[in-house]
Amino acid sequence: MEGIEQESVRKHPGGFTLIELVVAILIFAIGIVGISKMQTLAIQANAYSMQLSEANNVARDTIEKLMSLPLTSSTFGGEETLTATSTFSWPGLIQGNILFSRSWSASQIAGTDARQIDVLVTWSEKDTPHSISFSFVKGL
Repeated sequence: MEGIEQESVRKHPGGFTLIELVVAILIFAIGIVGISKMQTLAIQANAYSMQLSEANNVARDTIEKLMSLPLTSSTFGGEETLTATSTFSWPGLIQGNILFSRSWSASQIAGTDARQIDVLVTWSEKDTPHSISFSFVKGL
């Protein structure tokens, strides 16, 4: 009898218990939830990175246009020496369904004919404001 019992155990292993199966499914589910959260964060970071690149392009384009204008242009406050910082803006640009607003301020550099120009590009994503700024010196 003993030989028959051992052989039936070998031919028909018990397999997994219900508790082992539930624990394995729980561990798998936690792993899937973690991976999906990482994927969501990666997509959001990629979208913000793209917006930052677009804002950088808008700012660089604005700087190039400003550098091509003469210092005496009304865009920089006109011919007279500036006594205070003056702020100017152009219409915003829409890039990838996002409005990028661009403005700049001009201030006189003491003792020179040059002006410091600070360019600011702002945009909003999901009601969160963002901005990027650059500065350069414009002389005669």
